[in-house]
Amino acid sequence: MGVNKLTTFVKENIELKTYKWVINQEEYKSYFPYNKENNNSTTQKRERKVPGNSGDLKLIIDANAFLYYLGYKLNWFNFDIYLHLLLAIENLELLIFVFDGFDTNKKMVTLLSRFEDRVKGIKEFYNRITTAVPSKCHYFVPKKIFPTSLVKIAYAQYLFGAAKHYKKLKVIFSILEADADIANLAIKYNA
Repeated sequence: MGVNKLTTFVKENIELKTYKWVINQEEYKSYFPYNKENNNSTTQKRERKVPGNSGDLKLIIDANAFLYYLGYKLNWFNFDIYLHLLLAIENLELLIFVFDGFDTNKKMVTLLSRFEDRVKGIKEFYNRITTAVPSKCHYFVPKKIFPTSLVKIAYAQYLFGAAKHYKKLKVIFSILEADADIANLAIKYNA
């Protein structure tokens, strides 16, 4: 759900430094299991020694927001491609994904509104497809994305499983909203 008007506040009051992240291509390629040079056991956590990698960059990502980002950018099931890109960022020391926990009663009105929007969005998408010329159906993309429970579970399982194999990756599940935990982790790790 997030913090009301936080983005507006940040844009108006905080000057953010922009960084250019460089992907280490050698490291990125080494993450794929079909790579012949990658002979590491899958049971050991992988640690890559990269020349000149000072390892001082720490990233904290809202896991639920990232899932929706993936849904808008690409296919839901390309988790590994984006994870490997993030892990291959030069100077990355730690990558933390934080999942939201349980919803409180305060959020019920918002949740019900979101569910209604989903139903409405799916109906609109269905109506656009069924009333369109068949040759143009492949151009239709839903206005909103609606990950199913199965997609969310697969995403979480993939990240928790990957965290067992990569030393740079940590996955945390918050008890309630992730926002407070993300802020605390940002302070703790200077991320």
